[in-house]
Amino acid sequence: MIRARLIILSFVALFMPIKIFSQAQHNLVQPNVNSVQAKEYYNYSYRFFNYIQEKGKFSDFDELLKMSKKGLTFTKPTDFKYLSGLQFLIGMSYKVQLKKDSALVYLQKSISNAQRGNELDIEISAIQQINYFYRYIGQVEETDRYIKRLNVLRKEIKDVYLKDKVISALSDDFLHRGSYTQAVELLLGSLTTKEYFYKQKKDYKSRINLALAFSELGSLYLQLNQNQNALNYLKKGEPYFFDYIGGRVRLYKKMQQAYLNLSKIDSASIYYHKIYTSMRYGIYESAEDISGTNRLFAEYYLSKQNISMAVKYAEIAYQKGLISESKEAILMATNMMGNLTFHQKKYNEAIQYFEKALPNSNNFSKDIFAKKQRKN
Repeated sequence: MIRARLIILSFVALFMPIKIFSQAQHNLVQPNVNSVQAKEYYNYSYRFFNYIQEKGKFSDFDELLKMSKKGLTFTKPTDFKYLSGLQFLIGMSYKVQLKKDSALVYLQKSISNAQRGNELDIEISAIQQINYFYRYIGQVEETDRYIKRLNVLRKEIKDVYLKDKVISALSDDFLHRGSYTQAVELLLGSLTTKEYFYKQKKDYKSRINLALAFSELGSLYLQLNQNQNALNYLKKGEPYFFDYIGGRVRLYKKMQQAYLNLSKIDSASIYYHKIYTSMRYGIYESAEDISGTNRLFAEYYLSKQNISMAVKYAEIAYQKGLISESKEAILMATNMMGNLTFHQKKYNEAIQYFEKALPNSNNFSKDIFAKKQRKN
């Protein structure tokens, strides 16, 4: 399952600490349709969203939902920027929580209102995310109309920044359809653009966008099993993530995976420990990421028939997955435990794990659901 971009976006701004966010929320007046209040909620919501991506936790999306929905009560029907922007945040929150119907409804509303107001930046972001989600739940055919729209925008848009966003969104589609050469070409072109923007602006947003571009290329080469190319780009991206802990942790997991693919266990261990160190000293802590990094080792040792080491990491991955609040982490860890107990010939336990994973797997991917059915 490809999870490369479940919450990584180009919307990057200075984060808002929780105390400041709470005080700002308290100071806002009671709901009354008003463009000034709509703008305030819009700005606060986006700052909080970016804070969550950098240093927040999964449950913070509940607070973001409340904030963004409240912002809608201030927003006039013709304030298309604030309407589409807040609807985008609501849709993204539901998407992260894997609440399929609600996520799709709000992302579709965001696209519609962004088009009505010619808010191209928001429209492109919403299209990219709804396409990702449709692919994630196995409804690829639903992306066709949005891909057509992206191709129209690619021809019409003159702004270099917006055109680059369109190209990034289109590269997702090429990647999913197995058109790897086209995906690489688009991402390399996008990387060049982002390097130019960073040299010109030297600001936080352009730096993080550049870091994400390196990380994306690393992900693509990982999927192509070109592990050394993946490492080359991931290492280039690492310095730009120095104050974006969430992005750095996810990059370290990719580097760990690349080294495991190369059977360089010592190098993989270095990045395993870097993940823990980043969390320990950087406030950010994610049970989901801890589950993921341990699952990678468990799967590696299982593939080498080293059951005792596989069990060691699998137990951590499973326990952290259960407390992570992430349905995907739970699914992946539970499925891994099913595979592990199956190899141990503990068939009754394996069946129990697969049965736990089976109902959730239907919500994520038809392919995963089919695999669980075959094993049962």
